[in-house]
Amino acid sequence: MLRKAVRLIPGVLICSVMGIPASAWGEQPRSYEDHKLVRVELQTQEDLDTLEKTGAIILNCHIGVGPLDVVVSPQQLIEVSQIGRKVSVLHDNIQELIDRERKPRLRADVFDDFFLDYHPYDGGEGSIIWYMSELVSRYPDLASMVNVGQTLLGRPIWGLRINGDAISDEPAVVYFGGQHAREWITTTVPTYLATHLLQAYSWQQTTKDLVDNVEFFLIPVFNVDGYERTWDFDRLWRKNLRQNSDGTLGVDLNRNWGTGWGLDIGSSSDPSSEIYRGTAKFSEPETQALRDFFIDHPNVRAQLDIHSYSQLILWPWGYKPDLPLHQDIYEEVGTAMQQLIHGVHGQTYTAGPGYTTIYPVSGGSLDWTYAARNILSYAFECRPPEANPAGFVLPPDQIIPNNQELLPAIRHLANSDWVRAPIRFAFPEGQPQVITPGVETTIEVKLVEQFEDVVPGTGRMYYRYHPETAFIETALTSIGGQIYQAVMPPTNCTAMPEYYFTVQASDGTTITNPRTAPTGETYTSTMCSGNVTFFSEDLSTDPGWTCEGDWEWGQPTGCCPYSYSSPDPTAGYTGLNVYGYNLDGWYPKALPETNLTSHAIDCTGRSGVHLTFWRWLGVRGDFLYGGPDDQAAIRVKTSSTPAWTTVWHNRGAVYDDDWEFQDIDISTPADGQPEVLLRWVMGESNYYTLSQACGWNIDDIELYSATCDGITGDCNADGDVDETDFAEFLPCYSGFDAPLAPLCAIFDFDEDGDVDCIDWGGFCQVWTGSGDPPEFTTCDCAAPLSEPEAVRKNRYISFNPNNADVTVALQVEMTDGPGDTGIVGWVGEPYDGGCMTDQGTPTGLPCSNDLIARVVSDPVFRTWPEGLLHVSGCEIVPVAGYAIRATSDMVVFSDPLMLGTIHKPGEKHHGDVVGIATDTGFTPPQGVVNVTDIQAHLLVAAGAPNAPHRTWTDVHGLGIGSPPNFIANVSDLQQLLFGNEGRTYLESNPENRVPADCP
Repeated sequence: MLRKAVRLIPGVLICSVMGIPASAWGEQPRSYEDHKLVRVELQTQEDLDTLEKTGAIILNCHIGVGPLDVVVSPQQLIEVSQIGRKVSVLHDNIQELIDRERKPRLRADVFDDFFLDYHPYDGGEGSIIWYMSELVSRYPDLASMVNVGQTLLGRPIWGLRINGDAISDEPAVVYFGGQHAREWITTTVPTYLATHLLQAYSWQQTTKDLVDNVEFFLIPVFNVDGYERTWDFDRLWRKNLRQNSDGTLGVDLNRNWGTGWGLDIGSSSDPSSEIYRGTAKFSEPETQALRDFFIDHPNVRAQLDIHSYSQLILWPWGYKPDLPLHQDIYEEVGTAMQQLIHGVHGQTYTAGPGYTTIYPVSGGSLDWTYAARNILSYAFECRPPEANPAGFVLPPDQIIPNNQELLPAIRHLANSDWVRAPIRFAFPEGQPQVITPGVETTIEVKLVEQFEDVVPGTGRMYYRYHPETAFIETALTSIGGQIYQAVMPPTNCTAMPEYYFTVQASDGTTITNPRTAPTGETYTSTMCSGNVTFFSEDLSTDPGWTCEGDWEWGQPTGCCPYSYSSPDPTAGYTGLNVYGYNLDGWYPKALPETNLTSHAIDCTGRSGVHLTFWRWLGVRGDFLYGGPDDQAAIRVKTSSTPAWTTVWHNRGAVYDDDWEFQDIDISTPADGQPEVLLRWVMGESNYYTLSQACGWNIDDIELYSATCDGITGDCNADGDVDETDFAEFLPCYSGFDAPLAPLCAIFDFDEDGDVDCIDWGGFCQVWTGSGDPPEFTTCDCAAPLSEPEAVRKNRYISFNPNNADVTVALQVEMTDGPGDTGIVGWVGEPYDGGCMTDQGTPTGLPCSNDLIARVVSDPVFRTWPEGLLHVSGCEIVPVAGYAIRATSDMVVFSDPLMLGTIHKPGEKHHGDVVGIATDTGFTPPQGVVNVTDIQAHLLVAAGAPNAPHRTWTDVHGLGIGSPPNFIANVSDLQQLLFGNEGRTYLESNPENRVPADCP
């Protein structure tokens, strides 16, 4: 287990270092009165050099040819206007914004209203350090001050440690703001999070769980010297206060970290540059201090470097266009944070690797903490969105909304498996979004030891196919190294697959993935036997979608090839017409996002939704100046999730020279949604490159979804309804209006929500197994009886239904008129002497004939005793005066025999074979025909050694109403099903019942 050295300041220990005033450098506080914020478009490097010589303050982090936002004095505006081809004034007086920002609002309490204003770092009540110390004094069991190190001018860099333990070995996160001094909004995020965690700890279980299991290090201001300068002298100061050799001031701390340091793409060697990287990697005391803090705390699993502005979520790499090794994790967590942010106030944050999402950054904190410390490293760019005149001078009334929307995202990062799981579950081949019925599902699992070891052989997967059933445990099989396999057996279209994983860690704990399974979150999949297209637009005619800018419907012209780019096509993939940007040539430089938006598409009831179309796309890259590549994207929005979700965007240049088929999974935003909008985006494009490209051309747009069209009755999804499915049908049989058991909808032929005898008839009709008995043609079934009491009386009567030894059971069908023959059959034991001929001569061979001589003592009746009884009203009358007796207890039936007389030991239903099934067999009958009797019948038919006596289940012959044929077959089973549902023996005769007034 990893241990850490913790440098804590117990209690409240505030050591204030007075700020060094601007006069120390012979400067006076800088006023921006009458300074304007302008956007100037530069076309050459010479233009840029001239602009920098004017002394205008460039606000862009990436400085190059193209559009730049700059703050200029009236004189500088004249000079800048002579440089750029186009100059737009975004705000007339920057000082007004600064004054508005610093004007305190009315506050009832300095502590309670802390987030109504911005605050200096130090300086007594109301400062950031004062507020941190107040938190510690109010929550001493959870919070303490941490001295991260000192700045160039000797100021302490203070942070807050928040955790449920005084000294802990929990995983940790480091969130820090103010690396760039002028980004005031970033200094409020760590303190806002601290306040939330401390205040919610006592009443919110999820917060208590987080604070008890994760160690938070929250640093409001990293660049303390620079931040103090923004209060004392220059509100728009960015760097630290390093005195450079050429007389300039400051190093960009976010270009001074070790990984990627020294590259001219994304940093500068010019001390006067806003992105000056310093004389060496970690040349600055500030970066050295935080570097050493990370090294001293090896339990740090994630970091968040908070910046402004542009509303971005960034991750490595910043110094190169490659994707990080853990891109899947970065994208998963980053996308989740993006959605959480949007869910609060509807603000959209763009997410992606820094290099390709915003601009190159060489020597940034993200790359070093990820490369050197294996830390999951993100950067936020807070409010406002790009091109907002407020920029770094965000009004104070934006502090609380900004923090409200970031809060769930930064909680999510701290709660991620990368941070919290001692052993992390990864899925190298992904997880099955859809499962094919009838096919075994294999999931590849990687067990990554983060800060505990895996106990060999303890990996498990738990799965189930219906939420009402218990999870089934199966072992993970090692296939080498950290890789394991989990297997789920085949299932059918009615399944709702759900699963989770566990493993034992070396400290004795059980690690579960997802962490809250099984009672909380689990993994799920959709059953899919194929795909169905439910939306199609071939663009042969104009569908009237919303076009912005140069988006239009029509025939492309094949215009404008360039050295790096192919031209537009001259027709669609099918037909002549497409939607395109631009049909007549290149898209322009400095193009903002410009959209083609579809009509709303109904995806109700759809799952696994995919978008397909044919694409001919040209998107240029910036090969000359190292700026961001031009962008193209596809987004999806629904009525329930108003944010646009990016489902695809280019990663680098794209130069199609033919039509390319695209298949994009949009299931996450689109599944089940009644209104889904599709959007193709062209832009933003930069101004730095000289190359050109043709932009979008799209044709033949379709949406398809997963379907599962299983054969009704085919439970094992092997494409056939046969004996194997029959074995699954019986446990599903529950009768009229009974709830469907798990996975039993495959047998609901009439789709009425139950599996009854109607469905039995349907099952018989689709049976394709071998050896079909002829009685399958008699699988029809009538409606259930409406008189429950009469149904109860219209049952079969048995002696000693335990079916023990020589006992005879007598069944009698009650009829309603005198002279009606009521004999149906007998149920009893095989004759000890073996089979007999029709004349009653023993054959000596084994026989299951339960009608031979065991029923009566007179050998005359060793043949089938037709006409032996009849029923008149409520009486059972022996024919011709014959006496019928059971040999075991010598009960003799005489004339007349009342129905109540024969109730010994109790009324039992014919077909009531057994009671409840147990591990060792079956209990005696319990007086009702139910599923256990049906299961017993199957055991008899299969010749199972634990089956009940064979003839006990012999109800019918070859058809309903025919005498028993000594074989337990499908006709007998049908009567069992009828009995289970409360149906009469012969539904064709509705009068065939015991009168209601019979005892």
